[in-house]
Amino acid sequence: MVGVALTLILLLGSCQRERTISFNDDIRPILNDKCLRCHGGVRASGGFSLLFETDAFDTTDSGRPAIVRGNHAKSTLYQRLIETDPELRMPHESAPLSEIDIEKIATWIDEGAVWEEHWAYLPPQQIETPSIPDNDSVHNAIDIFVQEALKDKGLPVSARADTLTLIRRLYLDLLGLPPGSDELTKIEGTLAKDGWDSLIDTLLTSPHFGESWASLWLDLARYADTKGYEKDSNREIWRYRDWVIQAFNDDMPFDQFTIEQLAGDMLPNPTEDQLIATAFHRNAIANDEGGTDDEEFRVASVIDRVNTTYEVWQGATMSCVQCHSHPYDPFRHKDYYTSMAYFNNVVDRDLYNEQPKLLSYADETSAYVAEQVQWINEHLPEPYDLELNPNMHTTFQSLLDSLDYTYLEAEEFQVSGNYIELIWPDLDMVWQVMDSNWIKFESIDFTDVESLGFYAATALNHAGDISIHLDSLNSEAIGRVKVTRTGTWDGWQGSRPSHDLVKEFVTEIQPVSGVHDVYFRFWLGDTYIQHLFYLDRIFFY
Repeated sequence: MVGVALTLILLLGSCQRERTISFNDDIRPILNDKCLRCHGGVRASGGFSLLFETDAFDTTDSGRPAIVRGNHAKSTLYQRLIETDPELRMPHESAPLSEIDIEKIATWIDEGAVWEEHWAYLPPQQIETPSIPDNDSVHNAIDIFVQEALKDKGLPVSARADTLTLIRRLYLDLLGLPPGSDELTKIEGTLAKDGWDSLIDTLLTSPHFGESWASLWLDLARYADTKGYEKDSNREIWRYRDWVIQAFNDDMPFDQFTIEQLAGDMLPNPTEDQLIATAFHRNAIANDEGGTDDEEFRVASVIDRVNTTYEVWQGATMSCVQCHSHPYDPFRHKDYYTSMAYFNNVVDRDLYNEQPKLLSYADETSAYVAEQVQWINEHLPEPYDLELNPNMHTTFQSLLDSLDYTYLEAEEFQVSGNYIELIWPDLDMVWQVMDSNWIKFESIDFTDVESLGFYAATALNHAGDISIHLDSLNSEAIGRVKVTRTGTWDGWQGSRPSHDLVKEFVTEIQPVSGVHDVYFRFWLGDTYIQHLFYLDRIFFY
């Protein structure tokens, strides 16, 4: 019994003594550098992986675990490191580990092979502040740590910079721009009176503070005023840029800053600003070139959102996990597609006119637009039923022409109003391509739809025909429209014709029921063409 008790005491003493080897500090760097290319996220040679703790101590292809906690001599990992046969020694076909590294691994195993979480995912620990040095150059706790490091390296403390240099540094740090010479003189004269705190407060309240610091975030958000890929066409997303600038200027809390960008549209009764914030993930590049596969590039956008979210908020290169478990960070292959499923629920597609859209205006314009829309709805004649009032199209167009039509252009498909809701009943219609010989509209409900119409302008006597197909370009046409001359080229204003040249074309269609994708194909005779006319506002009624 005495022997058993003595053995237990010795074991307890061994377990309680302080470890001398840290997995994160001493062992993980060795494994990352020498072992993970064969025993990590991409490969697990011999059934042995060092990426996750459960894998590292699991049974390998040999039928035994490679690491036996508390006994390095029985651990295959250690045995392979000291093996003399080059075909068996590890790392395979590489230089052997140094004796120091092998000894570290042996000691780590003997001390229980304690596996620590990746340092980046451990909560920070309170550390002891070094003693304050015997000089007058310490002004805050950070200075103490800096001077401790300088002392360890045998370096002296630099002399304090002159006032003008400090002012310049302060401006560059907070505003991203140096002060002007006249401004410098004025500041230098008032510093003695008001002190540095007053100057710092002034710079923090400057609108240029948000402009400077927002640029860093906009880079992370891959912000751009164009879509990328082939044509790199224009993208109207500047309201998101302004939202980020304002968030910095308002000192928005980071948790709110995060929630509104990732899920602003999921908040109860989201404001327009919260919807604008979600444009963080509408910055993915879009390929609207004619002939591209929509689903391919839609998925590419989803992948971009997964990768960007983890890289920006977690500092993790999640793109690695798209193909395999991460070789360095604790993410398994399955984790990638779990996250991807979240972003794969968005409704936008890789189309010319991406959806969903938030059509908004600058503050000074939005009130004016609302007044115009209200005025139009108030002046529309009743009844609103097109069958009872077939002249509604003409009436609405005349009302538009009597106003500043440029401002109302964005409202044509999505604004709420009696007539507009009647004429454009499906708010999810989207353009497919504008540089090809066909256009696609998605998920159109054909209940009670008897004819199709659109506005167009052309200077040609016969600019072409439009054939209408359901669900496939190769399906039998349910209707065909001929586009004829509406006016002369003199009536064009830039890229748009004047309003009096835009005419309505209407055709009846074969009876259809249910929800379908609709394809419009452009013809000149029996040949596909890129349409030779200005096409605007397609209606289903």
